[in-house]
Amino acid sequence: MYKLCFQDDELFTDEWDFEGVEEDIKEDLDLTIIQRCEVLQVTHQPSRMEIKLKNNKKEKGTCLIEGVWMNTPLQEGEIVSILASRNASGSFVINNTSGLLSLRPDHLISTTSVVAGVFCKRKAVLQERWRGIDSANTAMTVGILIHELVQKALTSDILDVKELRTQCDDIIKDSIQMLYDCGITESEARANMDVYPSQKAKWNGHIDKVLDIEENICCPKLGLKGKIDATLQVTIHEKGGKSSEVVALELKSGRASGSAEHRGQLILYGMMMKTKLISEK
Repeated sequence: MYKLCFQDDELFTDEWDFEGVEEDIKEDLDLTIIQRCEVLQVTHQPSRMEIKLKNNKKEKGTCLIEGVWMNTPLQEGEIVSILASRNASGSFVINNTSGLLSLRPDHLISTTSVVAGVFCKRKAVLQERWRGIDSANTAMTVGILIHELVQKALTSDILDVKELRTQCDDIIKDSIQMLYDCGITESEARANMDVYPSQKAKWNGHIDKVLDIEENICCPKLGLKGKIDATLQVTIHEKGGKSSEVVALELKSGRASGSAEHRGQLILYGMMMKTKLISEK
């Protein structure tokens, strides 16, 4: 039989460092609020990913990534903007019905490029790479003129159809070079634009104030940027009463289609504006 003997001072000479262990175990990162985080660890599982995160306040946490978000190419050291909800077991989770994840949010992508991927995943890349080399065409040129007309009507509070047609003529006269580049005459441009002043949209609300025209908006939290045709303060009439809101107006002069791209662009603008308002509070 062997007997081990220790001097009393040998047991307590070395100090044990438990501080680092506690930091690894402690998770105090609240992902129900959108956070900018560094990815510390990525663990791939059959039906989900598990990522460990740390924000700039050194708060740490774990989030489960499920559904379509599993295709995100996450690696250790990446920067993400993340918003999650808690599942039944209390864990933070991002899936097809809740949460969002923006990889490298400092690299801002235009909303038009994002929604272009709904129709064709290559379209966004091609648009960015060959931006500005599109040849002028009638639809594009008339669209630009219609944008100018609507923006003039909003900023000058023009409601009379006759006055709108006068403004239409002035815009055409100021755009002769654009019409020449496109290969259309003044009368052809006027015929294309003349259908718009008499149209009335059906909307249960009232425009109270035009806050901005062609507003450049950037949202690093979402990794998005865009240019809103018009930012409006409106009163919306609902069954429960009236509500005052700030909304984005996006003009589409082509054939009304209600496409997923158009709806998606407005949704992204709404998310950006809400994030901006929350940040300013």
